[in-house]
Amino acid sequence: MRLAPLCFLLAFAIPSISAFGQSPSHRTPSDCHIYLEFADAKRLVERIESTLFAKAILAHPAYADALSEPGLSLAKNIWGVLAPYLKGETGVGLRFSATGPAVFLSAKHGGAIDLEELAQQISSLSKDFEITKRGKKKRITWITLGKGGIIGADDRFLYWGERPSSLREVGRLEKKNSMGESPRFRLMKKTSKKADFMFLVNTSELLDGESFAEGKLKEALEILLFQGFLEDVDASVFAFGYGSWTDQLKLHVRLMNREKRASKWNTSNRIRTPAKSIDGEMARLYFDRDLAQFWQQRSEIIPEAGKAGLAGFSQTINIFLAGFPFDQLMARTKGGLEIVVANREAIEQPSETILPSFAMVVDTSFSDDEQQRFQVAFQTAIGVVNADAEQTRRQPMLQGSRMVQGVNILTAHFLDDPQTKRKKIEYNFTPSLAFANHKLILSSDLSLASKLVQRCLTESKKENNGKKVRGDSIELAGPVVGKMLALNRIYFLDQRILDAGEDEVEAAQFVDGLLRIVKTLKRVSMRHIVLEGSTVWELNAQTAEIAK
Repeated sequence: MRLAPLCFLLAFAIPSISAFGQSPSHRTPSDCHIYLEFADAKRLVERIESTLFAKAILAHPAYADALSEPGLSLAKNIWGVLAPYLKGETGVGLRFSATGPAVFLSAKHGGAIDLEELAQQISSLSKDFEITKRGKKKRITWITLGKGGIIGADDRFLYWGERPSSLREVGRLEKKNSMGESPRFRLMKKTSKKADFMFLVNTSELLDGESFAEGKLKEALEILLFQGFLEDVDASVFAFGYGSWTDQLKLHVRLMNREKRASKWNTSNRIRTPAKSIDGEMARLYFDRDLAQFWQQRSEIIPEAGKAGLAGFSQTINIFLAGFPFDQLMARTKGGLEIVVANREAIEQPSETILPSFAMVVDTSFSDDEQQRFQVAFQTAIGVVNADAEQTRRQPMLQGSRMVQGVNILTAHFLDDPQTKRKKIEYNFTPSLAFANHKLILSSDLSLASKLVQRCLTESKKENNGKKVRGDSIELAGPVVGKMLALNRIYFLDQRILDAGEDEVEAAQFVDGLLRIVKTLKRVSMRHIVLEGSTVWELNAQTAEIAK
């Protein structure tokens, strides 16, 4: 059983007040792996449930399926019993062990509380919840509830532990040895004076725990937060973070490294002005990396399994460059790699699956001769595709060019196939290459390449939004992503019917519910900065509707 709603607060918190009063942190056990604190847990959940984003999630059939699991259903019911008694700051501790995670809660209850009545309400939820013991230690009165854990209270705080073994923790609450008394927590409190919620994680202990190594938590972190974040967690002693909500959720996480960061692929951490968005932009990824250094040290950076493929790529590019060394071109690149993903414009004859457009933008210091070598390599690559057309049963590609504000864009597209009436994925593909304002643009779509050329030329006139940032960044536009997913709705329906065995009505409810959730996210951005002694992650999420 889990106190599920509280566990989700970390990701979707929208607190109602921005200042913490006297913290309940010193009432939390010292051996918790994760500690979260909220200004007002009850009102916080109420505010979350009123947002369009939460309403879309609650209406999705997957939510009902999850709550049909007995443990989660009981957790929701326990939360329903406890919530009316939570009148102020709330702290939640989680401890992981071989038997699974355990939750411990301490919160201000706002005055006199009838512990006996509260225990009776919880015990009525399940036949496994029965009052077995009553007791008092110092100022804390407690009642154990079998598999329902333990409930306790003093004149100011209400306590609940998921397991009866929490009695041990309740008995030592008066001791000042909790996570909240640690220097790390005090540092976080000082750093996050205006935060609405905050958390502290003992990452070194968490990673050493049996449940982390044997369970799915590590795998989930890798999938959801990318391999780079997992590596940062692996190298850290602890993490602390805090967040706030004005017109958007802002989450700031700092991972303190075990030792000074030794990175083979250095980040320049340049302070730069972000590029302006283009029409239809779905996502933008910016990696603040020194590409020339990466190529020079690729044998040390790339894992053994990927070295053969990289060597083959290098040899192929050298052939396309007609003897001009690719190493020399890579040495002329600068720090920073930008990847832009955009919605496709209207397609006259769309294929069964419509893929988004994507492009790579790299700062370079190429001479005119080096640019021409790269253009020759592009045209040679198209020639190789054409030479293989008969064997792969595809139409050949016709090469061409387009002039955009004085910049020549090399491009190509597949010739029409009268038998398939162009309804194949490859007809979404119009590879394009251009150089504009000392930037190399490689795009899967001519239209996107044209927009990026215009943007680069605009940047040369120093027209920017005035913001200054550094580090890696990822930005997503929810409505545009939702539009692309909607274009492929039939494909997703078929996948649900085949993979999940659902009928058309069930598949439509699942897919359409997912589309509604995505469209409520107006903008999501993440920033990653690597420092000598720590790593900083920042997340901003703005929803399409703000709770009033």
